[in-house]
Amino acid sequence: MCGIFGFILNRPLKDGDVELGRAGTRSLRHRGPDHTDFWMDRQRGVFLGHNRLSIIDLSDDSNQPMVRYGAVLAYNGEIYNYKELAVDLKRAGYALSTAGDVEVLLQSWRAWGSDCVHRFDGMFAFALYAQSRLHLATDPFGEKPMYWAKTDDGVYFASECNPLVDLLDLPVDLPPRDVAAFLCLGFLPAPSTGYRGLFRMPPATWLTIAEDGRVQSSSYWAPPKPKAHPGRLAELTEADLDEIVEALVESVKVRLRADVPLGIFLSSGVDSALTAALAARELHADSLAFTVKFADAEVADESEGAAAIAKELGLPHQVVDSAEDPARGDPQAIFDLLGEPNDNLTVASAYQMSLAASRTLKVALSGIGGDEVFYGYNKYQALYRWRRWLGFPESARRVASMVAGGLFPGRWTQFRHMLSAGDRARFVAAKNLPVWPWLKDVPEVEDWVEGFFAEYDGVPVELISRHVDLMHTMPASYIPGIERGSMRASLEVRTPFLSRRVLDVTSRFDQRAFVAFGQKSVLRRILARYLPKELFNHPKQGFNYPVARFLERFSRTPDVRGLSNESVEYAWRRRGEPWQKVNARLAILGHFMGASERESPISPAPGSSTGRPLVRS
Repeated sequence: MCGIFGFILNRPLKDGDVELGRAGTRSLRHRGPDHTDFWMDRQRGVFLGHNRLSIIDLSDDSNQPMVRYGAVLAYNGEIYNYKELAVDLKRAGYALSTAGDVEVLLQSWRAWGSDCVHRFDGMFAFALYAQSRLHLATDPFGEKPMYWAKTDDGVYFASECNPLVDLLDLPVDLPPRDVAAFLCLGFLPAPSTGYRGLFRMPPATWLTIAEDGRVQSSSYWAPPKPKAHPGRLAELTEADLDEIVEALVESVKVRLRADVPLGIFLSSGVDSALTAALAARELHADSLAFTVKFADAEVADESEGAAAIAKELGLPHQVVDSAEDPARGDPQAIFDLLGEPNDNLTVASAYQMSLAASRTLKVALSGIGGDEVFYGYNKYQALYRWRRWLGFPESARRVASMVAGGLFPGRWTQFRHMLSAGDRARFVAAKNLPVWPWLKDVPEVEDWVEGFFAEYDGVPVELISRHVDLMHTMPASYIPGIERGSMRASLEVRTPFLSRRVLDVTSRFDQRAFVAFGQKSVLRRILARYLPKELFNHPKQGFNYPVARFLERFSRTPDVRGLSNESVEYAWRRRGEPWQKVNARLAILGHFMGASERESPISPAPGSSTGRPLVRS
């Protein structure tokens, strides 16, 4: 788990370029405080900087950039199955002189080329320079970030967007279609970032930059497309559950590998409890179960339930009281952590939780991804319940909406709004149900919806939601909230649910079986093999940042270019629960467009960039 910064230019490096590279690398020290170094080829215009958070093979042998075999590697993440790959490489005649995963990645590329990524079970974003070409790659689920910017001089890249924005002085650029996408989703789908010339690599992407600056991009994997399963619906059998458990156990097993203190983030929820149960009961691991309790905060306190689960599993358990209230922080700290438009305010909770854990741990397992892989969100069940109404032809739905409005004025209003939405707008309408009548009139929303959801024509809406989350919401919003927060505290977070094998196994079954029998019914049945049901049969809680507290810091109506003052004012006056999320998005847009109501600078989050250019070449 590390931070990388570098570039490949179409000219030899100047002294200013080297200083810029050093400054960019230093600005990411929070991601890897254990070792910092860089490699460059002045004549070919290449610079690779690396900050290391030492997790596997703590010796200097695995420091980076690693220069071997005619190639240079700067890598962020973990290849969990590196031991198994090492065996395969040695059989194929490739020598290994280190005990870590860095050299395994480098030799895997030599052995199998770009196809090596299909052999990796891990989270990664790496830069590899060889034969006058620079290769950038991201993992299948987008767990590790990679940003890149193309300028007249060449291509720059980094693990976070802030160094590139600061050092290259990139201007904010939010065209109307991006504004529409952000208001609908709460994030910008890749490759958009909100800055001109800056791009975020999507998951499972391989990018090659030639010596002349030409960029070639390709996707090497995607989650299976959703499809309807005909026939009679039935619950998964116990044999089916056995198959899922086998895949999960293997995923947990390799993610327990570390040469530093490792623990499990344990709440009272199903996902983290199952992760802990598999580690304890199937793998006999005695990893520390770790729970953070926020004193006097509006973040759910799950320490008592977590303690009961840990006791039942026989795991050592530590509850840490964080004196910090994540909701007390200034909005600028949240903006600085995320670096780009994003309404995942829980990044503040993730940062405070990781800061507390990092005093004891260097690696933590989490339950992130369980909701997406196993259809755990309540919205999936809601869409399944409404599937027959939403499955009517668009014309029939609109007639039903008008009839319902005449028969039941004032009742079922939100449901009628969803019925009246077009086929491609059903998902967005459901996601933003209370405010959809306002949102659909935002400029470019209709055109953006028509283009973004065209690939789902003919797919039942109850299946679209989970696929959109896997492809877009999780890598662009949910994961960054955890990844940026934890890495700011120099803590590595691993996610056993985000495994290609686990997803492949669940995707082979009738997807209705995951939503038709209750929220997280499949995972609850599995967890009941290890824990009494009374320990986990309760509603989902989670680390939800109080949006109202965030909005309190904005006393003036945001100025959002592209939206009329009347439209923004209409939404801004409605501060109640249904409108809080869209108002947070408006506040974020106002800030990023330079119209934040705060006139004086706000102290950034610890270890962050200043928001000013550091060095000029």
